[in-house]
Amino acid sequence: MFGKFFLRLNAVIYVLLLTSMGVLFFVLPKKAVSDYEKRPLCALPTFSWEKLKNGKFVDSLDLYYSDNFPFRDEFVSIAFQIKQNRGIVSKDIAFYNKSIDFDAGTETLNNEIDSTDNEAGITFHNDGDSKDVKSLNQGLLIYNGMAIQIFGGSKNTAVYLAKSVNELRKNLPDNVNLYLGITPTHGEFYLPSEYIDKRISERKIIDTTYQFLDPAVKSFDISSELYKHKDEYIFFNTDHHWTGTGAYYAYVAFCKKAGLTPVPLSEMRRGVIPKFLGTLYRSTRDKRLENNIDSVVYHKIPISYAAFQLYGNGYGLTQKARLYVENARGGNAYGVFLGGDLPAICVVSKQQNGKRLMILKNSFGNAISPYLVSHYERTYICDYRYFECNLKDFIEKNGITDLMIFHNSFSANTPSHSDMIKKIAKSEVVCVAHKLPDWDKMFPEGKLLEPILEKHNKEITKDSISGKSKNKEPKKTNSKNSKSSSTNKTNDPEKKVDSTGLNGQ
Repeated sequence: MFGKFFLRLNAVIYVLLLTSMGVLFFVLPKKAVSDYEKRPLCALPTFSWEKLKNGKFVDSLDLYYSDNFPFRDEFVSIAFQIKQNRGIVSKDIAFYNKSIDFDAGTETLNNEIDSTDNEAGITFHNDGDSKDVKSLNQGLLIYNGMAIQIFGGSKNTAVYLAKSVNELRKNLPDNVNLYLGITPTHGEFYLPSEYIDKRISERKIIDTTYQFLDPAVKSFDISSELYKHKDEYIFFNTDHHWTGTGAYYAYVAFCKKAGLTPVPLSEMRRGVIPKFLGTLYRSTRDKRLENNIDSVVYHKIPISYAAFQLYGNGYGLTQKARLYVENARGGNAYGVFLGGDLPAICVVSKQQNGKRLMILKNSFGNAISPYLVSHYERTYICDYRYFECNLKDFIEKNGITDLMIFHNSFSANTPSHSDMIKKIAKSEVVCVAHKLPDWDKMFPEGKLLEPILEKHNKEITKDSISGKSKNKEPKKTNSKNSKSSSTNKTNDPEKKVDSTGLNGQ
């Protein structure tokens, strides 16, 4: 008797739970972005008979429900906690398999000065093309509070990129300088000693690419420059990107190759966005990373400029943009650089030297791009994953003198990324001339800016000499050859240097 009662009770409870979850699914408001996972959630698919016939509508509907069922973030959080507490847990080290996507880009922030001026109406979900990235990376090591990607490139992938760049060089005008820059990531500098002999060296693979380049392609050595500063805060602990300081040293390496004088850090205004937990934390929810929270450090160039997002067919339309979106916060704090991954940005400076740069990059290049503006009258910052114009046409119509292709070691050894640049080299989309505002509107301060900058730079230099400089970076104590090393736990004071308004924005 009691057996039948409990069976019926179980059935009633089960039906009530299913009914309640179904009702809540329709009643509760839907979120566009997961607060826990920091990613866009699937929207309700639009119906069409064609989608129903080929099965795409039902698949999309299934994804919509799985992304929007009631209390989803809470259930996901519990699942992560259960997974992390299985078996024997080490306080210092953990390893995650190679299913993590390290090719994630940067969520595009509202990049306009005034949100009401958003004529482009463009939003991006910037994961790039990761179809062969997962075979490249060999997992993720958590060591002393830092997430370190295990690199899996090879001579074949290195040569593939070199051949792609050589082919591009042949199709460019002879008067255009072509540069290739590849930066290593965390794994080249911070792996524990017992892993060093077993790893594939990112630097060696980068050097292999450089060795197979046509002599007409100018490569610059970022690895050596970063190695000299590896004890500084040049890479995040919780994110696959680098800090503004790490990107600065890559900029220095480029200047050495191009015969330019880099702007000293002491002449830049430094900013800090605290409490940043990046992509590698969000992929793992590892407590070791959560306890070693990052800060996003950036350095603002001390020159006057005007930045514009290019959009529309052939990129003929413009709207205001910023090199530094200083209201970036939380998981999107890396978006302080450029505001995220926009297809094309044009930056005009007061450097009237006849030199124009175009940089083709992914999200790793966002942090280095602002520094380059200091040396060119125009700088075109383009994300090769989204840029659509024919490359040669764009170069010729905009008077480009220097072209830079910029990669990190993972994207450099991902053939699909090389193919993206090949695609825009063969694109049939014709470039449309974009009209910029009059000079007086872009630079209303006129000749008054130079004395202001001179005074500003002297004050910073004076502070540096007297020991009051705010540009000193927190140091990492990780050593490539040390078995027991620790990562800086604070990664910067929770302070923020205010903008001076000298950047023409």
